[in-house]
Amino acid sequence: PMDDIPGVENLNLYIKGSEQHGLIQINSPQLKFTAPKLFRKTLNFNHALGELHWQHTDAWELSTPLLEINSDYFKTSTKLSLTFPYKGQPAFMDMRNSFDIMDATKVPLFLPTRILDKEIVTWLDQAFLGGHTTQGGILLRGSLADYPFIQAKGVFEVLFDAQDVALHYAPDWHNLQGVGGEVRFFSTSMDININQGHINDSILQNAIVSIDSFSQSDFIDVTGDVKSSLAHAVLFLTESPFKGLVTDIDEVIDIEGSTDVHIDLKVPLGEQALKANITAKIKDARATILPMDLLISDITADFLFTENGVYSQQINATSLGSPIVGELSTNEQAISAKVSGKMAIAQLAKQFPNPMWAYAQGSSDYQAKLEFPNNGPQLCTIELDSNLIGTAIQFSPISKPEAQNHPISIKLGLTPSSINAFKIVYENPVALQNRVDINLKKIAPHWQGLIHTPMASGSIFIPIAFNKDSEISLSLKELDLSAIKKINLGSNDGAALVVKNLPSIKLSSQELYWNHV
Repeated sequence: PMDDIPGVENLNLYIKGSEQHGLIQINSPQLKFTAPKLFRKTLNFNHALGELHWQHTDAWELSTPLLEINSDYFKTSTKLSLTFPYKGQPAFMDMRNSFDIMDATKVPLFLPTRILDKEIVTWLDQAFLGGHTTQGGILLRGSLADYPFIQAKGVFEVLFDAQDVALHYAPDWHNLQGVGGEVRFFSTSMDININQGHINDSILQNAIVSIDSFSQSDFIDVTGDVKSSLAHAVLFLTESPFKGLVTDIDEVIDIEGSTDVHIDLKVPLGEQALKANITAKIKDARATILPMDLLISDITADFLFTENGVYSQQINATSLGSPIVGELSTNEQAISAKVSGKMAIAQLAKQFPNPMWAYAQGSSDYQAKLEFPNNGPQLCTIELDSNLIGTAIQFSPISKPEAQNHPISIKLGLTPSSINAFKIVYENPVALQNRVDINLKKIAPHWQGLIHTPMASGSIFIPIAFNKDSEISLSLKELDLSAIKKINLGSNDGAALVVKNLPSIKLSSQELYWNHV
């Protein structure tokens, strides 16, 4: 090459002509083309075949009706007219090219990377991970001094069909696979219009990857629609910048169903932050809170994922046989789901079998909050509050009639496989001394913590393996023996409470009372 003029090696020519016009026949194996002002590397060709014509009138004109150039990974044919005017005027080119590329990873070799921003070149180098292109074409018409024709003083366009392409469109996101569509470079812009593809087993229905200006854009725009199972949608998000938000949820909640996802990303080319707006529409889905084996069915909701978190203004579902309504939000501390619904004792007894349910009947409204904290001892917490209006309890000394307001609060700490913390507070506005406050943590081999009940207050150790070979240990501050006498073990159906295979009990108390004496 010389200055701005490209250079050629291994060029075999047959030349015939005069000063006014002539013919150059090209038949050159192993041709090398170098244009350092446009391309980073020399382009190596297996063969070049064609004719060049020159004509000298008011200017020098070089043209070819057909020039075929082939390499190991592409085939191309070109029709070209190149005019060099007198008096220092810039060269003018009119070129039409068609090509097929057998290896899409070689696409960056044909792009004028020397005149593109560094960030754009980096993206283009990493974008095309496989596939091939067909029916490609290049159109360049205008003064070369005005290239790439930002002011519309000429035309530069590259257009080709891409097939079976693996596209790496953004760091930390799962690649698009099996992509088919149209790729267009026009002046300093790029549009990839995708009509087929997949992300894992999620079906990419359509998508557009675009750069508005190679010289001015700070972001690559990625928009598209995906149809997916919820399981694969979660997998997609766990391989994205949303990994921290989604992974904890995925460990605690198993989801089933399908979703329609709309992706709208602004992927930074420089040091800017990602901008995301991903919506997922869900209808008639199911979720199971694994540590509790609690099914939530008929889930219908619209979820929004942004760079700030995940949100849903309204979630409708069914749990424990009753409708529930909820919402989802994110703040600096946690992802939180707030839920309201109605719980029936009969459904609770069916879901969580325990002989103590025999001492209650009815149903009550409740409010619950499921929270995934950013930091803390629990992966997930569930807090449930109810006034228990509508529920009757026949278990003295905490009995209550159906219509009475007795607030209860239950808080659970969850791991992926079990409950590891439990706190319950039961208020009795009618008899304040009958308040219950139990706070336990699972620290193997025991559940251990503090209790405050009408009968006793102090520390307790309950074996996780609850059987006759284990031991319950109570280290109490006070024990009211008369309150124990008031316990009514008769259930609603008249049957007495019978618990078999009980552990032994080890008890110590600093103070003993009988009728508060």
